[in-house]
Amino acid sequence: MPEPDTGLRRTPLWKEITIILVIKAVALYLIWLAFFSHPVVKHLDAGAVAGSLLKPAPQPAQPPSLQEPGNAARPGTR
Repeated sequence: MPEPDTGLRRTPLWKEITIILVIKAVALYLIWLAFFSHPVVKHLDAGAVAGSLLKPAPQPAQPPSLQEPGNAARPGTR
Protein backbone atom coordinates (compact mmCIF):
# COMPACT_ATOMS: atom_id res chain seq x y z
CA MET A 1 0.00 0.00 0.00
CA PRO A 2 1.57 3.36 -0.96
CA GLU A 3 2.10 5.99 1.71
CA PRO A 4 -0.35 8.87 1.60
CA ASP A 5 1.03 12.08 0.14
CA THR A 6 0.59 14.79 2.75
CA GLY A 7 1.75 17.54 0.44
CA LEU A 8 4.77 18.33 2.61
CA ARG A 9 7.83 17.35 0.68
CA ARG A 10 11.09 17.35 2.57
CA THR A 11 14.37 18.08 0.92
CA PRO A 12 17.07 15.47 1.35
CA LEU A 13 19.08 15.79 4.55
CA TRP A 14 22.35 16.57 2.75
CA LYS A 15 20.76 19.61 1.10
CA GLU A 16 19.47 20.93 4.43
CA ILE A 17 22.88 20.47 6.07
CA THR A 18 24.62 22.16 3.13
CA ILE A 19 22.27 25.16 3.28
CA ILE A 20 22.78 25.52 7.04
CA LEU A 21 26.58 25.31 6.68
CA VAL A 22 26.58 27.95 3.95
CA ILE A 23 24.45 30.27 6.11
CA LYS A 24 26.82 29.74 9.06
CA ALA A 25 29.87 30.44 6.90
CA VAL A 26 28.33 33.68 5.63
CA ALA A 27 27.42 34.71 9.20
CA LEU A 28 30.97 34.00 10.44
CA TYR A 29 32.44 35.99 7.56
CA LEU A 30 30.18 38.96 8.34
CA ILE A 31 31.13 38.81 12.04
CA TRP A 32 34.83 38.69 11.11
CA LEU A 33 34.38 41.56 8.68
CA ALA A 34 32.53 43.69 11.24
CA PHE A 35 34.74 43.11 14.28
CA PHE A 36 38.13 41.63 13.37
CA SER A 37 39.19 42.71 9.89
CA HIS A 38 40.26 46.30 10.64
CA PRO A 39 42.01 47.21 13.88
CA VAL A 40 40.58 50.20 15.69
CA VAL A 41 43.95 51.54 16.85
CA LYS A 42 46.45 51.74 14.01
CA HIS A 43 49.62 52.18 16.10
CA LEU A 44 49.24 48.85 17.90
CA ASP A 45 50.91 45.82 16.45
CA ALA A 46 51.40 42.28 17.72
CA GLY A 47 54.63 43.21 19.55
CA ALA A 48 53.02 46.12 21.41
CA VAL A 49 50.06 44.00 22.47
CA ALA A 50 52.33 41.16 23.63
CA GLY A 51 54.51 43.61 25.56
CA SER A 52 51.48 45.04 27.28
CA LEU A 53 50.10 41.63 28.23
CA LEU A 54 53.39 40.07 29.31
CA LYS A 55 54.91 42.89 31.37
CA PRO A 56 55.51 42.04 35.03
CA ALA A 57 52.72 42.89 37.45
CA PRO A 58 53.39 45.73 39.90
CA GLN A 59 54.14 44.74 43.47
CA PRO A 60 51.19 45.24 45.82
CA ALA A 61 51.55 47.96 48.42
CA GLN A 62 52.32 46.80 51.94
CA PRO A 63 49.33 47.13 54.27
CA PRO A 64 49.81 49.61 57.10
CA SER A 65 51.04 48.13 60.32
CA LEU A 66 48.57 47.82 63.16
CA GLN A 67 51.11 49.49 65.47
CA GLU A 68 51.11 52.83 63.66
CA PRO A 69 49.58 55.80 65.46
CA GLY A 70 45.88 56.15 64.72
CA ASN A 71 45.43 52.44 64.09
CA ALA A 72 45.84 51.30 67.67
CA ALA A 73 42.80 49.62 69.15
CA ARG A 74 41.06 51.51 71.88
CA PRO A 75 40.76 49.77 75.23
CA GLY A 76 37.45 47.98 75.55
CA THR A 77 36.72 47.86 71.78
CA ARG A 78 37.47 45.29 69.16
